[in-house]
Amino acid sequence: MKLLSRHIAPVVAAIILTVSSFYVSAQSTAPARTPLWEVVTLTDATPRPDSGRELADVAVADGKVYITVDRPVTVRVFSILGQLITQKQLAPGRHRLTLGNKGIYILKAGADTRRVNI
Repeated sequence: MKLLSRHIAPVVAAIILTVSSFYVSAQSTAPARTPLWEVVTLTDATPRPDSGRELADVAVADGKVYITVDRPVTVRVFSILGQLITQKQLAPGRHRLTLGNKGIYILKAGADTRRVNI
């Protein structure tokens, strides 16, 4: 019995050390910030004829995503792995979205889909 416990004890100790170091490293990472939506400007909500133009203009500046829409639309932002990060119904105008982390995101506005690099 002592021979068996002498061989098992180092293995158990290694497993405990691995699990505890993983737990400490998982706690030390900074939590992801919640996406922040802001209205920059609003425009008149009168319906415009469809000119074949895309539904949303998207630009990235200073680590923020600027979305300009000319009619109400639901915008969804996904991680590159397909997880929904945030979604919001936007009124016509210009909106600013601050995401917590740098990376590649997929932005869907109505039927339009864009890749956004931050």
